[in-house]
Amino acid sequence: MAYSNEKLTVPSCITPFSLRNARSVITVNATRWSNGKTVSNIVWSYSHETIPRHLRDILITEYGAADLRN
Repeated sequence: MAYSNEKLTVPSCITPFSLRNARSVITVNATRWSNGKTVSNIVWSYSHETIPRHLRDILITEYGAADLRN
């Protein structure tokens, strides 16, 4: 890639793409310690979500996997 002060120039051989029918896979620890207690990391609703609901397809923890689509 060539860089300039005004903009980023990307070679023509590099094109952005997305895979058709691709799935998002998220891995997390199922629990964490908080104030000496075991607390679940898996919650239905959280006001500061980082991943939109429509992008959460498969969730994997140390206990197994869940298909969240449909």
